[in-house]
Amino acid sequence: MTLKDLSLFANDLKPILECIAFVVGAGALIKWFVERDDRATDVLLKLEEHFNEPQVRKGRQLVEDPQKYDSFAAALRATPQPEGLSDTYADLDELLRFYVVVFAVRQARQVPEQSLSTCYRFWLGHYYLNKRSDLRTYINSSFPTLRDWLLEDADRHRRRPGSLLRWWRPPFFTPAHFWKTREFELNPKILSPDRGNQ
Repeated sequence: MTLKDLSLFANDLKPILECIAFVVGAGALIKWFVERDDRATDVLLKLEEHFNEPQVRKGRQLVEDPQKYDSFAAALRATPQPEGLSDTYADLDELLRFYVVVFAVRQARQVPEQSLSTCYRFWLGHYYLNKRSDLRTYINSSFPTLRDWLLEDADRHRRRPGSLLRWWRPPFFTPAHFWKTREFELNPKILSPDRGNQ
């Protein structure tokens, strides 16, 4: 074989090799997407296990049940002393710490935001309810990470419907799905007067 023959053979072989490389690349990309979805499902299932632990469940009931909340609301007005936390505070704090983890998972994009929102938007969404102002004050003073997330999310609701930003990053919490518009507040200046002005 001469050099010219080898050159012609290489030119004939080049498109075949390019097709093989394209197929292998597409296969690797598909494999990556499948593994990513499997990983997201694993993370979501781990979150669900933690979300159903007894202490977090009690915290959810405190937020969700109007009678339990009303009996605890007065205690929320006074910030607890760390050495004297009651079990009720511990339950609520455990729920709120769970949401800090959800926020971190969301930031790391380990689970699609829509999936996280579907599973966990309801309980922390009570922050926006007018009837839960003591909970809101407690979160604002004791959980600044959650406060900032909730205020940022409230600001997303204020974007013009149909805008690209609203479509691209829709709100995580959707109180309008659970309560009438007059029952909740989404203005950051009202939700947290000291942070809403920044």
